Amino acid sequence: MLGYISVVKFETKPGHSEEFVEICKQNEFRKINGLIESTLIQTDENKFTWITEFDDMSKLVDAQDTFVAHLDTWRHMLENITVDNGVTDPESGQIVVRESQKISYPEHNPLSSDESELGLFKCK
Repeated sequence: MLGYISVVKFETKPGHSEEFVEICKQNEFRKINGLIESTLIQTDENKFTWITEFDDMSKLVDAQDTFVAHLDTWRHMLENITVDNGVTDPESGQIVVRESQKISYPEHNPLSSDESELGLFKCK
């Protein structure tokens, strides 16, 4: 079995994106049983998607209370984006195909010029 992914979309109110990211950096998700990886991506000025991976669906379900408690700390910064779910647009499911060539980058360390020549991109 390949694991389970939860994807949750958010949209911040104008002027709250930086504060939202700073609060999200303070989460305690790494302490959640069964969590493999947690990633927050910014897809537009005020749009974000949180992607979490778990080794077992029951552990993902067990983590929901922790996720909602965290969401409650910054709910006031979010726009309603769905009629049914309010400030979130969540999806979860089993991974059915995985391909990966993950590269580990030291945190807060830009890529060297040698790495850029290999076709890797610098993030600013």
